Amino acid sequence: MHGARIAMQRRNGEAKTFCTCKGFRGVGDTIINVLNNKSNAKLSKLPLFVDYKDDLDSWLLRFERFAETVSFERRHGVVFRIYKDDKQGGAIILQVVLPQSLRKYVMSVAHDSIAGGHQVSRKTKDKIITSFYWPRVEGDVARYCRSCDVCPKTINKGAIPKAPLQRIPVVDVPFKRVAVDLVGPIDLTSEDWHRYILTLVDYATGYPEAVPLKRIDAETVAEAKVRGPMHILKRLWTKDIEEDEVKSIYQYVLELRERLQRT
Repeated sequence: MHGARIAMQRRNGEAKTFCTCKGFRGVGDTIINVLNNKSNAKLSKLPLFVDYKDDLDSWLLRFERFAETVSFERRHGVVFRIYKDDKQGGAIILQVVLPQSLRKYVMSVAHDSIAGGHQVSRKTKDKIITSFYWPRVEGDVARYCRSCDVCPKTINKGAIPKAPLQRIPVVDVPFKRVAVDLVGPIDLTSEDWHRYILTLVDYATGYPEAVPLKRIDAETVAEAKVRGPMHILKRLWTKDIEEDEVKSIYQYVLELRERLQRT
């Protein structure tokens, strides 16, 4: 095997050698010393492994098969990952290995900034790995992009088909069609604590009607319509209207009106 030779030689319960690192070309003496004396070393001082103190063995084993193309160096206190990118014609790529304290900031710049543009995780990851690296970078970037609250608001959910243009009928008969709406709640209440207004406007004449309300539950609104604006709409209460698709609504109002007249 041309990769790194990794061994855990234990004698009398003591670890003799953790990693010879022969396959990892260019690995600095500082990293080798830390790995060989990991039981006593202050790993928090080494950014490369600051977040993986309990998983050094398995983490390093993952790179054994990449030892001919991947190496690590420490320069002026900064750990670099050096690898040969076959997709770029064997170009040598130099990446800064980031500690956990800086990863979220780098992902934020690559994804949230104007230059990032809230692109998908794959494109965000490609931006990051041109200059930076850390273990499980792809998974961290994917989770960061999924947690972005801006992206769902900008995703194209498909073009909404436009409704065809239709001729709007001209209402020329008074009270043939009316518009009813509720206004409120209004902060400045009346002396009787009316906070809402039931409004009615005739399409043909523009005749307005308004009824003050204290609450807007279904029964209160229906009663207000019957006692107030709807007393002028008796012409709508015909058999033709009752056979319309909104018969149930008008029928409810009619029944309520009859009940109120009896009380």
